[in-house]
Amino acid sequence: MLRMLETANEDYIPFRREELGIEPHVFEDVARRCGFEPIMLGSGIKTRIKLKKRGIPIVKLYDKHESNRFNYLDIADIHAGHPDFSPEVLDEVLSKYYNGGKPTVDYVFIAGDLFEGITSDEYSYELVTQNPHMKERVNSIRNHQVNLLFNVLSKYDFDYRVINGNHEYTFEQLGVDSPIALLERMMHQRQKKFTFYDTYIIDFVIAGVVKRMMHLESFHQRDGAVHAYDRLMKFRKHGGLTPYYGDKKHPIRMFQCGHIHRREELYDSMDKIFISQSGSFIKDELLYSPSIHMKGTVLDDSRILRD
Repeated sequence: MLRMLETANEDYIPFRREELGIEPHVFEDVARRCGFEPIMLGSGIKTRIKLKKRGIPIVKLYDKHESNRFNYLDIADIHAGHPDFSPEVLDEVLSKYYNGGKPTVDYVFIAGDLFEGITSDEYSYELVTQNPHMKERVNSIRNHQVNLLFNVLSKYDFDYRVINGNHEYTFEQLGVDSPIALLERMMHQRQKKFTFYDTYIIDFVIAGVVKRMMHLESFHQRDGAVHAYDRLMKFRKHGGLTPYYGDKKHPIRMFQCGHIHRREELYDSMDKIFISQSGSFIKDELLYSPSIHMKGTVLDDSRILRD
């Protein structure tokens, strides 16, 4: 589905479930929330859809006149509910940035796939929506995964900023509400700071520059390629690297990517962008600590200097 959100902008695609692969109204709803305008052509079984980009959502956290410092933690691909999910490692990572009952970072950004979702072929939209027993089972799986993650995240008073990954969307494709939306409600009931942005890509203005956070689309998996850098080059070619907030442009200086379960830190010297892929919390993939700490200063020329 995330792949279609990118490639659908190039041409019209079928709008029948048999060819689209998911329920059309689910696809259309997700597309609208992620910054696309659906354009329909034809009718009946000949209906096709093209998605016109309206622009990536952008949120201002603070501007440079408020502070020229940044201090945050990047994580992604937690996969709570996976048989090899490691809550112990997640707890270890978060506790490292918590001291004396207070966080030592300003934000924790989570770039999607907080949950494993449902990947089994035994479930379908028709079966779940028309069979109360199956819907109850899916809700039970979702609630179990949410509780696994809630038990760890709620221990800490971080300011969490969260987006979807492809695994979260598997629940919506079965007609069940988002697990991240449920987690957000539970965290708020516990008086925790947790903000869910119902998209797979978003920009944040931090100290006058932009941090772009996204869950990479599945087709960015070319053998031998650096997937986040692939995506960055497409933005450079088609979308630009200086988004507007209000009437002012802000350069992208941080680029956080989920979906690729490999920890990598890169620096693009041409555009002066730090790229982070923080790895996953699945046990057999824990070659390195699955987190990246970004701390430093935004200079007068909008370059960033890391501590």
